[in-house]
Amino acid sequence: MKAVVAAAARQDFRETYPFLASVRRHLPDAEMVIMLSPVDRRRGLAERIRTHFPHAVLDFIPRTSRRWRPWVISLAFALGLGGKDWESLSTGWQRWIVGCLSVTAARFFTARSWTRTRKGSWSHVLLADSRDVILQGDPFPPGVGHLVTGSEEKNFAGCPINQSWIRNLYGTDTLDKLWNYPVLCSGVSLGPHGAVDDYLGKLTREMWNHLPRLRRGHFARKPPDDSQSWVFDQASHNVLLRLRSNLPFEASPSRKHPYRDWETFTDPSADLYRDWE
Repeated sequence: MKAVVAAAARQDFRETYPFLASVRRHLPDAEMVIMLSPVDRRRGLAERIRTHFPHAVLDFIPRTSRRWRPWVISLAFALGLGGKDWESLSTGWQRWIVGCLSVTAARFFTARSWTRTRKGSWSHVLLADSRDVILQGDPFPPGVGHLVTGSEEKNFAGCPINQSWIRNLYGTDTLDKLWNYPVLCSGVSLGPHGAVDDYLGKLTREMWNHLPRLRRGHFARKPPDDSQSWVFDQASHNVLLRLRSNLPFEASPSRKHPYRDWETFTDPSADLYRDWE
């Protein structure tokens, strides 16, 4: 069985609907897991997704109160948990720590729990931010046994925002090594289950190992705005694939993807919206 694991937390239904409708059209037999925030129950997003996509599985990413986040992280490292492998931690600690992260980062830990539990039943997996993608066909090219991820239009040399994320988390030496590489987009990745599961296992460990480098302000009620240093999933994604691991992957420019069916910047056809209301 093919699977789609998509983040839609705190989004407007109008943002996520086109992607979900395109999945229903082009992968009608796939298991669709939609990651939401608990607040999406109150906002009505969960109910609207259930109404339009009754077969989708809704998974609510753990959230820890902002008031307690600095204390949870401080206690975790005071107890020496930072020196342990992420997947050796108790389920309780994992949920509390994931709840301290932005949903942008937390979604990878939630997705990893799904690929682990679905081993043997999922053949291929698409990971996506539901605002980034509209499927135009089956996105899984036959015969490809490795991870495929998006390549953005700029190199690190030409993208100050991505430079700041790398510099704040890894330092200038690592940024220098990535300087001439195209930026990899952490928003969309796909491949056979084994490749995606391996990637998520390595990525979540990479993110966990670098949590101590984040300033305490990251977990405050209002994270710092300078250079958006609290956004670290993209930095971890690029360092892992370019510098840290021997994980085989293909970096595919979003506008020139050879399979023509996994990302588009054009408006979806009008009939995708037929059952909007």
